[in-house]
Amino acid sequence: MIRHAALAAFALLQGAPATPSYSDGKGLVRVEGARRINLVCAGAGTPTVVLTAGAGAPASTWRAVQPLLAARMRSCAWDRAGFGISDASPARQTAGETARDLSRTLAAARVSGPLILVGHSIGAYETLLLADRMPARVAGIVLVDPSTPDMFRATGEDAAAVMARYAAPFRACAEALRYRLLPPSGGAVRCRGGDDPARFDTASSFFDAAGESARLVVRPARSYGAMPLVVLSPGAPPDPSTPFRDGQAALARLSSRGTHEWVPDSGHMMQRDRPDAVAAAIVRVLGRMSLSRHTTTR
Repeated sequence: MIRHAALAAFALLQGAPATPSYSDGKGLVRVEGARRINLVCAGAGTPTVVLTAGAGAPASTWRAVQPLLAARMRSCAWDRAGFGISDASPARQTAGETARDLSRTLAAARVSGPLILVGHSIGAYETLLLADRMPARVAGIVLVDPSTPDMFRATGEDAAAVMARYAAPFRACAEALRYRLLPPSGGAVRCRGGDDPARFDTASSFFDAAGESARLVVRPARSYGAMPLVVLSPGAPPDPSTPFRDGQAALARLSSRGTHEWVPDSGHMMQRDRPDAVAAAIVRVLGRMSLSRHTTTR
């Protein structure tokens, strides 16, 4: 199945447009007052694919996936508040708040639906919450090596300790800028003298709230009926299975038409390692949507 998926995505690539710009500011959308969220769209047509990145990652994490989709459908990737080029937010950045930001952004940009929601890693949280809140607009879901609800309890990890490592460079940038110290150099997080420390505070808040977010997304009665849903896990099926992967399989069972699929030659950053497989999963969801409409009409 994966081989056929890769071939399908390769076919999409032929004649696909160039990678969109993620930092030119053309996608900035006002969500409340003067605050803006960056939404970068490519392609045309319906449905619209909404791409949500993992923890700490900006919209550009989807740079290899969006051109693959552009020949067939429209896709939009976004920067959470404080990440990429989105503005800071004063609110605690729980998954509930970031999901509200995504909902506000789609409304302000007049992205109505139908929607295919795609979430990578902890981006599965906003994806699930948005699907819960707007079932009439969400027609399909793809989860890419997703974090699972209440995952820290399931794995026995201390959320604060795990996420503190990720928050540390953002917090260091905020402190350096606030007190006019020399910003830290090197590493994945870059801060310059003219940067707004509030953006790095916002980013730190996202990591600080990760444990709360993991609990917030728990919903035992969650069900998406027969909605097309694909959960992608990297590599080959583990033997024996781990609780985390079991949780991913459980996410696939949220729909009677959900599938849990394994993607070889891929690590956690599947959208970078195997963008073809991610794009092909989205195309399969689109095909299942079309089949569902055809069956209903008949």
